[in-house]
Amino acid sequence: MVATEAQEITEELHPQDQDANRVFEQYIERKPSSLIIRFLITNRHLSGLLLGGGFAYLRHRRATKAKFSFTKDILLRLFLWLHWPLLKKKLIRQSFAVQLRRRLEMLGATYIKLGQIMSLREDMLPKDITDELKKLLDTLPAVGYDRFAELVEAQIGQPIHRVFSEVKQNPLGSASIAQTHRATLRTGEEVVLKLLKPGTRELIQTDSKIIKMMGTVLNVFVPQLQPKSMFTEFCDYTNREVDFRLEADNAEEFSINFAKHPEIHFPKIYRQYSTSDLICMQFIRGIKPDVRAYERYSEEDRAKIVDYGAYSIIQMLYHDGFFHADLHPGNLLIMDGPNGPQIGFIDLGMVGRFEDNTRKTMLYYFNSLVTGDPGGAARYLTLLAKKDKSSDIEGFRKEFISVGNKWLKSPNFKDFSLAKLILESVALGSKYRLYYPLELVLMVKAIITYEGVGNVIMPGFDIQKVSKKHIRKMLLGEVNPMDLLKTQLQNAPEFMDIITRSPLVLSEAFKRFETELIEKKPPVSSSLQKTIFGGCCIIGGSILAAAGLEWFVFTPLLVLGFILALKS
Repeated sequence: MVATEAQEITEELHPQDQDANRVFEQYIERKPSSLIIRFLITNRHLSGLLLGGGFAYLRHRRATKAKFSFTKDILLRLFLWLHWPLLKKKLIRQSFAVQLRRRLEMLGATYIKLGQIMSLREDMLPKDITDELKKLLDTLPAVGYDRFAELVEAQIGQPIHRVFSEVKQNPLGSASIAQTHRATLRTGEEVVLKLLKPGTRELIQTDSKIIKMMGTVLNVFVPQLQPKSMFTEFCDYTNREVDFRLEADNAEEFSINFAKHPEIHFPKIYRQYSTSDLICMQFIRGIKPDVRAYERYSEEDRAKIVDYGAYSIIQMLYHDGFFHADLHPGNLLIMDGPNGPQIGFIDLGMVGRFEDNTRKTMLYYFNSLVTGDPGGAARYLTLLAKKDKSSDIEGFRKEFISVGNKWLKSPNFKDFSLAKLILESVALGSKYRLYYPLELVLMVKAIITYEGVGNVIMPGFDIQKVSKKHIRKMLLGEVNPMDLLKTQLQNAPEFMDIITRSPLVLSEAFKRFETELIEKKPPVSSSLQKTIFGGCCIIGGSILAAAGLEWFVFTPLLVLGFILALKS
């Protein structure tokens, strides 16, 4: 009887209350290592990984019955066995991908984050490695409550009980960088306290220097993987993520962008209790987009949830150019609103930004996909890629169109999903020496998450159909006459300045030309003709630029004008 009552009570608990009862290991604070000590520790694990990879390579050769090689089968084997006593036997018997994941976990917060970013780079890394890195720990040891309260008080500058009527002792979550606790303000609002773990910022700053150095070295040996660029991007992202003032800024910017959409929520930030190490934000009560959500809501409500998700992702990526860059089911919530279900986004520390030209190209790329135009999508995707002399753009386009046509024959989640098409198109880049910025890969993650979640909430939903409606609105917004007029008005001062000065410049040039004709100096006259023509090109190019036309329209005129001016 008692067991039955206890079971009923557990079933009545909200899913978030059930999750709050998880048990965490104790976080052990350590004094941050100096750069030299940390470098030696990192180098030890890197050396162990290389040696372990050597053993994995020999096992692969044996399994595939590779042709005998004296260098590989004798010298390499001898070299590795000399180091056998120094290695962890249980670890080196694993595959290279498993060894990489375990080494990153042993190195701590920075390298766990690095592995999580690397798991997204299927355009650069082998699939077995990216699949294994997706298993990296996201539930890690937590600071004890007494120490947590002490750190919070140091941040807010007063006793914790003066601000909060209650702080839950058990963490809501604990990841590589921070841990969260639920709390209640004296004014009655339910909030979440997110605290940076002690020593984490110093560790990440030290590791960033080492990682950038490693990227520079690796760039010499494997330039096709662009490790220097990838590691630099990672360090920049991670250092921004440990400043919670930036996360607060992100939350407020998202709230402003979606102010006209009350069905889409972002947590309110309590600035008076937030610092670079602590953020106090609204607690959003909701459930994760999983089977429980499918069972809880009607088909009509689930269709709304999927539509809200599509709109929010599309607006972030293709309208605002400012998007949630760490999107996964754990960072999404479904809530009950006064007029039906609503959705919420949390954990906003990692965001991506597209420059306006990139955003527009991404919009055209996605529109080409959902309207069934693989050729157009391939063209826009190549515009986004970094290229070098070895890049095969034509080869990439042909194969992308082939993959796109395959998708058009069966565009559904089970056989060939849109997310899979986008992922394969980006992964094709490395084959043809085309490399994409990290923001593009994070965009792929957002779409993969949305499509996966959508199929849990609404099995068999047509992402192409749902997305097309919102994409059309975005495209119409790009050619909205009022928006175009606003753009032109912003450029009006420069445009008017060019118009005002043009007659004076041309008048002066013609006066000089007339003088040269009277004095009959043909050589100078020839030079002056170039000057006048060059000046006209520069003026024309400037007018076109001020009018807001694309760079490839006005750039040739400007270049030609400057060349003629220099020659004259």
